[in-house]
Amino acid sequence: MRTAALGVWAWAAVARAAPDRADTVLDASFEHFLPPIFRAVLMTALCMCGFGVILQVLQHWDMNVFHGPGPASRLPLAHTRTDPTRESGALPLYLLALCHVAWSTFCWLMYRLHVEPRTGLRTLHAQAWETATLAGLLVLWIVPGPFRHLLRAWNRSLVRLFTPSLQQPILFTDVVLADILTSFAKVLGDVWLSLVLLAYFVMGQRADDRILLQAQTHVAVPVLISVPYVIRFRQCLSEYCTSGTRVRRPLYNALKYLSSLPVIWLRSWPVFMSLSPGAARIVDVAWYACVLFNTLFSFWWDVTNDWGLDLLQPHSFHALVTHPPTQLPTLHRRSSSEHDHTHASLPMKPQGHFVLGDSMRQLGASLHVVRQA
Repeated sequence: MRTAALGVWAWAAVARAAPDRADTVLDASFEHFLPPIFRAVLMTALCMCGFGVILQVLQHWDMNVFHGPGPASRLPLAHTRTDPTRESGALPLYLLALCHVAWSTFCWLMYRLHVEPRTGLRTLHAQAWETATLAGLLVLWIVPGPFRHLLRAWNRSLVRLFTPSLQQPILFTDVVLADILTSFAKVLGDVWLSLVLLAYFVMGQRADDRILLQAQTHVAVPVLISVPYVIRFRQCLSEYCTSGTRVRRPLYNALKYLSSLPVIWLRSWPVFMSLSPGAARIVDVAWYACVLFNTLFSFWWDVTNDWGLDLLQPHSFHALVTHPPTQLPTLHRRSSSEHDHTHASLPMKPQGHFVLGDSMRQLGASLHVVRQA
C-alpha cells in the first residue's frame, strides 16, 4: 500500500513536465460539472444498492449468503424469519449507500460553490472539498459504528478475491461480487483520477484539465480496469481445478473473461506508444476483431449456459431449417423432452409460436446489449 501511494505521488510530481497528448480528448464540461471523485463515490453507492438487492433475492430463495458482506455468525432460520431485508444483511448496505450519496452530494454542492465562476475550473478550495469527500467516507468506514462489520466482511471478501491460489473454493457471493466489479470496471479509472487529484492537493497544487488528460492516458487506467476480469478469470480456473469431474464449462467461462483483456489493452495501446499510421490501423483492426469475438462468444455463453436456453445450440438450428413450419428451436434444455413428447400429439400451431420465438430472441439480444453497455 505504501509503495502504491509513493508511486501515485511520484507520478503526480512529474506529470506537470510531461507533454500533452493530442490523440485523446477530455470532456472538460462534464469533468467540471461532475469530477471523478464524485462519480466514483456515486457509482460505489449504486454498487452497494445492487449488491443489497442481490442479497435480498438470495435470502428470498433461502440461500445461505452470509459468507459475503454481512454478519458471518447469523444463519437464516425459516421458523424465525422476520424481516427479509434485515436478515439478508442488505439494510446496512442500503444505509451505507445513503450516507455515501448524502455526504458526496453535500461536498459536490460546496465544490460547485468554490470553482471559478466563469470557466468552471477547480480551485484549491474546490479540491479541498473533493478531498473532504474521501476523508469523510473513510472516517465513516473506520470509526466504531454500525458499519464496522461491513468493513471486516468487505476485507474478508477482498482477501478471497485477490487470493491467487487455484485450489481455493469459490463462494457464490464472491462470484456475484466479482461480476458486479466487472460491470463497474470503468469506475476504477475514476479511482485513479481521484488518487491523482488527491496527490496534487496534498502537494498544494491545483490539478487542471491538462493533468486530468495525462492521468486518463496513464497505464494505470487499463491496469485497474483489467483487475475485475482477471479476478473472474482466476475464479473460473479455481472452479475447474477444484471440481472433481473436471468439466470444461469453467474453462469456457474463463475464456469469456480472458477475451475481454485484449479489448481493453488494444484500445489503450496507441495512447501509450507512438505508432505509425500503418501500425495504428493494424491495432484498430485487431481491436475490432477482439471486440467481435468477445461479443459473440459472450452472447453465446450467456444465452446457452447462464440463461439455460437452447436457441443457439446446433440441434435447434437444424430443427428450424428442416421443419420451419412445424418445429421451433428448443427454448430451454429442460423443456426439450417435453417438447419431443407432445409434438406428435398436439395439433400444428400456426404463426403464434414463431412470434414467441422471435420475441425470445429479440429479448435475449436486448438483454445482452444492456449487459454489455
